[in-house]
Amino acid sequence: MLSQILDRLEEEVNKFKSITKAIEIKEKDLQELYGIEKSVSTLAGLVETQNQKRREFESEMALREREVKEEI
Repeated sequence: MLSQILDRLEEEVNKFKSITKAIEIKEKDLQELYGIEKSVSTLAGLVETQNQKRREFESEMALREREVKEEI
């Protein structure tokens, strides 16, 4: 009887250790995913800023081109 209880307790301890290890692995995965998402968000912001600056530059160049043509 005591032996069965000890065996069962040992099984439960091993399950607990296994679950704890799985949780640690998943936490690391989540931290990595969060880092990737954060990087993607930052990159998307940089790309949008670059696109806006490009549009502003193109508008400015078109305006200057018209001004130069009018001067000629």
